[in-house]
Amino acid sequence: MTILDYRPAGTQWHAEPIPVAYPTHAVNGWCEGEKDSLAVVQVAISLTRDELLTALDDEHAMAGFDADQLSVQEIRAWVEQGVSMAGAFELGERAARFWGSYGTWTAEEKANVAAMARAIDRAYPAAAISTTVVNGTPSRPSVACTACPWTVTGEHVEPLMADGVSHSATHGER
Repeated sequence: MTILDYRPAGTQWHAEPIPVAYPTHAVNGWCEGEKDSLAVVQVAISLTRDELLTALDDEHAMAGFDADQLSVQEIRAWVEQGVSMAGAFELGERAARFWGSYGTWTAEEKANVAAMARAIDRAYPAAAISTTVVNGTPSRPSVACTACPWTVTGEHVEPLMADGVSHSATHGER
């Protein structure tokens, strides 16, 4: 996935290839039954390690799980829930402040965050998630495979990302 983010006038877009992690695990709001849902909407959001950690920390604050005991699928499900509850912009702002109070954390809080950081590293190993990366620019996005010559270019990044997730399955990835 390419990190595409709005920059103030006069600055350049920054694009850095990163892998698409995996398809979603949960449909948030599906079992609440308080509304007549019309559709399930999937949103791909590129996140930094601190944003992933912040989302997991939010869920830990509510559920109190032992992050060292979570499976990769459980970690990803908790992160998805944290992202869906916070939203990408709020999550980004809070992640920027995450480490600011580190000096005031108790030893138990520091140990919990260290366990969550290990969990994030297990669930989102750098460069080991997928062979497909989204690359290019906002006006000319592309998806390529790092394991074979497959590539696709188009006008909109979202369908290209779906193609990339489908292609990575040809290499036995999920």
